Amino acid sequence: MAERRVVRYLSRADVQRCLPPIGGQIDLAEEALLALTRDTAEVPALIGVHPRDDAFLHAMPAWDKMSDIVGIKWVSHYPLNPTLGLPAVSGLVVINDAETGLPVCIMDGTEITARRTAAVSGAAVRLFAPLPASGHQAGAGVGRVAGSRERGPAVDGVDPCAGREGQRTYAIGFVGAGNQARMHLEMLVDTIGRVRVRAYDAVSGRAEAFVEEAAHSRCVAAAAVAEDAAAACRDADIVVSVASSRTLGQKVVTPDMLTPHCLVLTVDWAIMLTSSLGQDAGLFLVDDLVQFTQAREGTEQEWFTGYPRAHGSLGRALLAAERIATSDAGGGTPGADASGGPVSRAPVREAVAAALGGRADGRILVATLGVGAVDIVTAGAVYRVALQEGVGRELPA
Repeated sequence: MAERRVVRYLSRADVQRCLPPIGGQIDLAEEALLALTRDTAEVPALIGVHPRDDAFLHAMPAWDKMSDIVGIKWVSHYPLNPTLGLPAVSGLVVINDAETGLPVCIMDGTEITARRTAAVSGAAVRLFAPLPASGHQAGAGVGRVAGSRERGPAVDGVDPCAGREGQRTYAIGFVGAGNQARMHLEMLVDTIGRVRVRAYDAVSGRAEAFVEEAAHSRCVAAAAVAEDAAAACRDADIVVSVASSRTLGQKVVTPDMLTPHCLVLTVDWAIMLTSSLGQDAGLFLVDDLVQFTQAREGTEQEWFTGYPRAHGSLGRALLAAERIATSDAGGGTPGADASGGPVSRAPVREAVAAALGGRADGRILVATLGVGAVDIVTAGAVYRVALQEGVGRELPA
């Protein structure tokens, strides 16, 4: 008798239950980016269709050779959906058995997309977050400030909101205040500790809602609504560009709005950033060089027009950091001393920038376009947990 085959279905709630903590999500993103760099992942160029103006559906297949996870994400982006009470991004991930090709799992892709996007930014933050500028104090100079709530009481004298650089407060500017802003705020707090937030969004009421939530989030020292993109970027150590649509305004962030040491993370295909920001960057990285080149040189969509060639990929930066850390610390990891304890990232950051032909004393720009390997590696980890814990619903094949 033939073995009964089933396909496991995971809802968004199931995916949320099976995801690792934020640090683990960043680890998975780094694993996938390194696999892409080492050529241990097969990731063809994504293809897409565009049924409506400014909307698309993309097919993103990938195979990670080391974990032998293979699958595809089918994801849509309809930026005007929120006006109809619908999510702007939706999708499904299908995981296949690498031996037979048969589908073994179908899961909601919305949470995978949201979390993996912030996780890729988290990989950049681990490497390149600058030391906060001097004078950054909780609640200082943020304008319309809402209240705040800390992570919890100190344990054995240790500040629970202190990041790897000690008890410092990072200034974060958000250009865009939708779901990705929320994902990135959670990632930033988990990765660097205490922050103060200033946010701008062209959609009426969205920045106010985000700031109200942020003000009651752990380790947010203060939060305020910015009157425009320039105000959101002012004095920021890290700028996160997460605008939802080009129809809501574009190409408004210029180099003069930013601090000299700023780390700029853009996950919206740089629709809010002028090309001069790329030209001015001391180091310019992307998650996928092939996809970036196609977007930059394409004629159908005006993505990254006028931007220079990237210094390299984020995966190459991670590989350089790994080699530097191994050489300097006898097998350690970036941001850790030989005993595994936290140290300043500055030396590693400078060495990585130099290895890629850039410089760390200027602004660092990291553009995430979305690479299928990160989705599939993350989804594979979720599927393994679901199998172990019996999460989800079994459907007849």
